[in-house]
Amino acid sequence: MAAYDKHYTKTEYFGEPYKALVAFFEQYSSRGKLVDLGAGQGRDALFLAALGYEVDAVDVSVVGLEQIKAQNPLIKTVKADIHAFCVSGYDFVLMDSMLHFYRKDMEKERRLVEKVLEDMSIGAVLVNCLSKSGKAEKTLMSIIEAARWNFEIIENSYIDYPEGKCEYHLLAIKKQ
Repeated sequence: MAAYDKHYTKTEYFGEPYKALVAFFEQYSSRGKLVDLGAGQGRDALFLAALGYEVDAVDVSVVGLEQIKAQNPLIKTVKADIHAFCVSGYDFVLMDSMLHFYRKDMEKERRLVEKVLEDMSIGAVLVNCLSKSGKAEKTLMSIIEAARWNFEIIENSYIDYPEGKCEYHLLAIKKQ
């Protein structure tokens, strides 16, 4: 049983997608193939599929993936560890609230970001939502800056998340 399976007995456990994230993807000029890493119950995957993106939802929770499939059978659900999943061939990689860079998870999350950046195709866009934290944001940027590839920042803003009484940092970068 995946850690989140018990939480997913409550529908929409994490609520609705962030309004700024919705706006980013609505205004983006092209649609394409998108992978939602750590998709959970599909709050992002479902709205992105409705916008016309071809969505693969990746998570370790069978419960969450079954809920996604029940709401939209066109979304490809993949039970996998995001740390081992290859994002090559996707136009967009979404990591919503996946990273925290807590001391105990620092190296594992650093390796995850490094792998994603390396595996991304040229021209692919990584969209990351990270709880506002100067230390975590600096850690993420240092990983991006140390990558052997160049990345263009195409969105760098903050999202108000009233349900959680906090803000999130929305960062979208394009691999050059």
